[in-house]
Amino acid sequence: MPFESFGGLGTIIIITVFGSSSYSDPEFKTFKSTLIVLSSVIPLGIVGAVLMLLFTGNGCPSRPLSARLT
Repeated sequence: MPFESFGGLGTIIIITVFGSSSYSDPEFKTFKSTLIVLSSVIPLGIVGAVLMLLFTGNGCPSRPLSARLT
């Protein structure tokens, strides 16, 4: 499998949502505000993680992007 690094991504997303919401609920005092924050933070974190996996070569079977840039 070329993308073995992405195997636990679904589990990590679920843990992140529950962890972030349990931390953010007392801070924002409404569940609606927490959902707004989570809907903007989690997708950006996933994009950043995927980009770094591709950049370092851990998420792709060919050479990493960093090796192609030099």
